[in-house]
Amino acid sequence: MRFDMCIWLGLWTLALGLATSGCPTASDDDSAGDDDTTSDEPLPLPVLEGDCHRYAFLEHANVTLDFDGDSWTHDYDVEARPDQGQLCEQRTSGDQLRELCYECDLLGVHLVREKRIDSPGNSSCITHANTPTIWPADADVGSTWTTEFDSRWVDCDTGAHQTDVAYTEEHEVVDRKVTAVPAGEGEVLTVSTVRSDGDHSETTVRWIGAGLGPIMAGETEDDPYQWLAEVRVR
Repeated sequence: MRFDMCIWLGLWTLALGLATSGCPTASDDDSAGDDDTTSDEPLPLPVLEGDCHRYAFLEHANVTLDFDGDSWTHDYDVEARPDQGQLCEQRTSGDQLRELCYECDLLGVHLVREKRIDSPGNSSCITHANTPTIWPADADVGSTWTTEFDSRWVDCDTGAHQTDVAYTEEHEVVDRKVTAVPAGEGEVLTVSTVRSDGDHSETTVRWIGAGLGPIMAGETEDDPYQWLAEVRVR
């Protein structure tokens, strides 16, 4: 795994800029009539590098991705926690904690396991009959792939069966462009995903940032329901 000091210097700059962007100062007032001011322009998003390609943030343990959305269920923090050869992220939303762990290889990024904690003593773990591919290493505009989920949720402590999960996701990278979210502006790959369980299907669109993973998602390109609000460096 690679560690690029220049990237982290850029991240610190971004975090400091985000922390102070909402505070008016004397210099803001002085430049109010200056046509050359760029205070309203979005800062550049950081570009994280690593073996996990577009999901390289998984390898950087001191980064927190803060997401906002159009309802409380879409407000959550993502923290990467590389540990013991696996790369995990923890998603905190309200009282719920989800931990998703991945493996990265030359073929791409694969989901290994997932744990959901709704309250103390109430946790669920999912096991997969296969190893779902989340992101192929060579994905670019025009790429398509299928992710199959044949899984079962069990009680993490007792192993008692809770429910079965079976569905497929058909993915296609439909565009490469520059887009802006509150955390900044950067290059993304636009991915359209059709999820189907045989009886019902739904389509979502995700914007995958360079090394940051999904930075925005919605039902259509014009109607996002969650977006990256801030990148914090601990």
